[in-house]
Amino acid sequence: FTLADARGEAWVFHVLGGVSGITKSVWAARRVPRKHLVVIANEFIIGDLPEAPNGDFLFNPLIFNAARAAKLWDGRGPLHFVRTFAPDPLSFESPPGAVPIPLYASVRRWALHGLAAQSRRWPFVESGQDLPFSVEVEKPVTHRDVMHYFRYQYEGTEFDMTKGVLAGPFGSPFRVEGGPGWGQAPRGIAISRTLYGIVVQTGPKGSAGWFTMDAPTTSIYVPLDARASAVAPSYASGRMDRFSRDSAWWAFNVVNNYMNLNYVAMSTQDVYPAVEAWQDRIDDERSRVEHSDDATISEWQAGLQERVARSWWNMSEHLFLKYNDFRVNLPVVGEAMGYPRWYADMVGF
Repeated sequence: FTLADARGEAWVFHVLGGVSGITKSVWAARRVPRKHLVVIANEFIIGDLPEAPNGDFLFNPLIFNAARAAKLWDGRGPLHFVRTFAPDPLSFESPPGAVPIPLYASVRRWALHGLAAQSRRWPFVESGQDLPFSVEVEKPVTHRDVMHYFRYQYEGTEFDMTKGVLAGPFGSPFRVEGGPGWGQAPRGIAISRTLYGIVVQTGPKGSAGWFTMDAPTTSIYVPLDARASAVAPSYASGRMDRFSRDSAWWAFNVVNNYMNLNYVAMSTQDVYPAVEAWQDRIDDERSRVEHSDDATISEWQAGLQERVARSWWNMSEHLFLKYNDFRVNLPVVGEAMGYPRWYADMVGF
């Protein structure tokens, strides 16, 4: 869990079951240092605990007794929460017999640490247990920066999801799941089956929420103002087992899936520029209404969401036309895409 308040203070909180006869639960919390980024990617991240709770660490005082009783810690040296209570990602099998997949979490944390502190040039480590709890950011982080973090596909690194044979000839960052029971591919920050994304800002200057349908990589964040009493109908409906043009989620999902036909072209020429243009427009409009009364903000928020949803249905139809039949049909119909040279050479074309 992550907890944050209006003062700009944030804490990371871990909890798990206890040990019979000692405590019902084992838990610990650590304050996020000021000007630091912390990344939680489906795993515990708190390291060494002090001997007693203090202003930066809070925990169940019985945690040491519980760890010793469960034979997870010998009592020598500091108790490292992750190494004590979490399995080793290099050997953990889920389910038993499966191949360990340490890159499932470690790549995400390493990559975002690198974005926040680019001059550090963090060396990659396979186990997330060897990564720091947090990193100091090198510049103030805005909501647009965080949106970019969630859209990041490790471009420019050795784990670039848009490169290599698994990305296919047209650079899709999304991987097919399942298949052979060996090997692993890095887990993207946003993946094909991501249902939604949320960015929440809180601090002395107020709070704001941002919400996107489907995978953030190819979608638009819209504001969710706490003062607003309405959301657009298209953002309040939708089911994965029933296609509907009345649902904003389906608009973003259709675009995201169709982009796999020629991801590199659709992303660079069509979708990414439209995403950024919308985010600029939303920031501009929000700056002009944020001090209005609640009714005005509600009307603007719901209207904006409907405009965004309509525009993304229009985007889907634009892509259907432009890239129909594995060709590029705008501005001239029928231009062949062709396989890139590197791919043709690799497959013995």
